[in-house]
Amino acid sequence: MSEEVEPTIGAAGYTLTQLSEYLDAGRLPYNADIEEDPECERALAALERVTKASHDLIEAESAATPAPSSAWLQSMLRGIAMDARAGREIPLASPEPEFEFSQSEGVIRELIRRTGDAIDGVLIGRCVLDGDVTTPGAPVHVTVSVTVLGLRPLHPLADEVRDAIAEALALDTTLRVTGIDIVIADVRSVE
Repeated sequence: MSEEVEPTIGAAGYTLTQLSEYLDAGRLPYNADIEEDPECERALAALERVTKASHDLIEAESAATPAPSSAWLQSMLRGIAMDARAGREIPLASPEPEFEFSQSEGVIRELIRRTGDAIDGVLIGRCVLDGDVTTPGAPVHVTVSVTVLGLRPLHPLADEVRDAIAEALALDTTLRVTGIDIVIADVRSVE
């Protein structure tokens, strides 16, 4: 029986566990290999948000209910690891034909994650870009998994998340987004 090998993130080759340990140590001693790797930076930023949300949930739920399950936390961490990878290169328009510009799929997923996480009571899980993002103007459909922290009407919250993501994508990408699905994957009560 073989053990499952934890995938590495970025050119630095660190695992999510190692990045989490580095974050737990206060990012000390400074590790330039991690700090200067864009994929590691995206993973660290997402880990910080999940850690804060997990701590908030544990504090809020400690008196009434059990802490978030390890399966939920593992699911969030798997999503971060997958989304931190660079992925496909998405071409950007260039005013100079001799220069080619692009942004990675990982940057787009981090934009989505950061935008959603900025909404009170929302924690973004997995982000999927369906479609040929490598062809300018091709239709792209976005699916985002969300954990809701606290009891609130879900439809208006999903609309708020969808609108914020659509605005961010329109502002910071050249993707032709044809739809955004918000999947409420979990609701965690903080009362």
